[in-house]
Amino acid sequence: MERMTEADQTMLLLSLQREMAEMRRKTEEAAQKNKQELQVLRRENEEMKKKLGEGGPSVIPKNVVGRSYTSPPDPDVAEGTRGRPPPRDTEMGDESCLIRSTRRP
Repeated sequence: MERMTEADQTMLLLSLQREMAEMRRKTEEAAQKNKQELQVLRRENEEMKKKLGEGGPSVIPKNVVGRSYTSPPDPDVAEGTRGRPPPRDTEMGDESCLIRSTRRP
């Protein structure tokens, strides 16, 4: 293994210091941007709370019962299958399993 000269080590150290400074700068920028976005979201949240308070029950969707939200029914689920897990392969009648087990060598 080749040893680094002192000059190479110094260059590497300076390069790493520059990279760390750049990473620190980017992190601080991202933190500032996140802080600003959070302030905007908080303002929007307060505005929505005020609007909901003014609108009363007429702005609440029909599928909201009391204080809990009920999701709309899934149109892709056939009537009578709701609440049951999907069938496993063994319940679906895998004929290939039967054919393999009855074949003679």
